[in-house]
Amino acid sequence: MTTATTDSAITETADAVGIRSSVLFGSWIFGRYPTPESAKLQCAEATAAMIEVFPKLRRVRGNAMVGIDFRPHWWCVTQDDEVIDPTAHQWDRPLVFYEELTNDEEPCGKCIYCGDLLFRSRGADSYLCENCKPNADVRRNDGNDSRFNQTDGSASPAPDC
Repeated sequence: MTTATTDSAITETADAVGIRSSVLFGSWIFGRYPTPESAKLQCAEATAAMIEVFPKLRRVRGNAMVGIDFRPHWWCVTQDDEVIDPTAHQWDRPLVFYEELTNDEEPCGKCIYCGDLLFRSRGADSYLCENCKPNADVRRNDGNDSRFNQTDGSASPAPDC
């Protein structure tokens, strides 16, 4: 019996006897990715395999905030908007939240003030998001922001992101 046949039989049996989905998802995940090392960098493959087995799940691409860092990531979502992340245990820090990307554009950086992801299609052309740009002059001129290291108070030139 192949893994796909076994997975299909498991989901049909679980549905028939009313086993909670979270138990079934957890069993599937840790049966395939038992250690952080086995889950590392496997999010795209794991979520693709997971939606084959659990067709009611939706596969999502975006960014996960791990500790204080955004990381490109894939996860699944139930019909009730519950996140099912088969590779979340790859990181040694907890995932704070998930941000779905609704288009194919990759972020080109993060705002140095608020941490929002920057996208060229939304006008990102520096280290600042649209909301923080109007306040940049005030912050830059108060002399307390170490991110501005020019003697005249101006920001260092932003590289292309």
